[in-house]
Amino acid sequence: MITVSLVMATYNRAHYIQQALNSLLSQTRIPDEIIVVDDGSTDNTFEIISTYYKDHVKYVYKENGGRSTALNVGIRLATSSHIWIFDDDDIALPNSLQVHTDYLNKNCNVDYTYSPHFDSCSEDEIWNKVFWEKAPWPIHESNELLIKTLENCFAMIPGMLIPKKCLLEVGLFDEKLLRSQDYDMTIKLARYYKAANIKVYTFIYRNHKGIRGAGTASHGDKEKKKIWRRYDKHIFLRVRKELKLYEYKLNLKPTLREQLTQNDYNECLLNRANIMFRHGLYEEACCDLKAVLSESSMKSDIADLILRATNIDDAIFVEDIDILANKLLEINDYSYYQYIKQINRGFYWTFIRYFRQKNWRVIPKIIYAFYLIQIYNIKNKYPFLK
Repeated sequence: MITVSLVMATYNRAHYIQQALNSLLSQTRIPDEIIVVDDGSTDNTFEIISTYYKDHVKYVYKENGGRSTALNVGIRLATSSHIWIFDDDDIALPNSLQVHTDYLNKNCNVDYTYSPHFDSCSEDEIWNKVFWEKAPWPIHESNELLIKTLENCFAMIPGMLIPKKCLLEVGLFDEKLLRSQDYDMTIKLARYYKAANIKVYTFIYRNHKGIRGAGTASHGDKEKKKIWRRYDKHIFLRVRKELKLYEYKLNLKPTLREQLTQNDYNECLLNRANIMFRHGLYEEACCDLKAVLSESSMKSDIADLILRATNIDDAIFVEDIDILANKLLEINDYSYYQYIKQINRGFYWTFIRYFRQKNWRVIPKIIYAFYLIQIYNIKNKYPFLK
């Protein structure tokens, strides 16, 4: 029988936590226990919990140490078989827990479930469906979850129901990570356990402009992507070291994992390079790319990868576009005539995208990357200029 402990970490979210808790207590299947771990709040969070929820919530106060530490305290205290981790500023839809438990009860071969969610672009009218948007969700099979998760964090922790033993076995949340700890956990779970997408929208993610993070790690809305990216880089440097190369290829038979064919080996390298490019680890990505540049059978895949790496759809990544250009130029061995052409194409579409958006802040950076490519071309066409 599945029992569920809901664990919520909170820090100075008194203005949001009531809506979150009300949505949890209004579930068609209410959690067996709700644990709120207060990570050193200085607002009136305690007063709200003690006044309105003392009969429904197990409240734990601790000194500020970051979200990971608070979640780990709650998970260790939980007495149920499964854990539902929920954020203090989001809203659970009424049948969220019911659809998770129903699915797991009917599918004993599945370890944990995950689900899509809505984004709300309104801070205050979160229940107003006018402001709901379906969050980006890649089309994928269940066996593709690890690769898709490595490419992009789309399945979020509040949309999951996870056995407590799974969380304990992967080592709980990394307490060194002050941000992106959820992404790190989704990667660890996807690597070791079988998951199923229940394909039902279960919660509303509140896009707000308030302070995020706790204590010295707190930051405003404008800085969040830069900070997430910095922590993502840390995560993926570790991922690169820990994951076996064969884990970057789908449906590879266990008997072939330790003795990859040349084609499988090259495909794994390109898949890993794609993931490293996506997270701004250009040196690591180019190391993998260089290893397959001379493989004639991979030319079309290489061309596609270069185009994706240079056609940048997130303005944060444009900040380092000159670094990307230089790293790509460093590994060009002149054996692939379309190499520079693809870089130019990618940067061209990046320029068009941000020109149409009138993002004048990043336009000079893209033009400078173009300049680096053209200077490189001229010097190689006319060697005496080197």
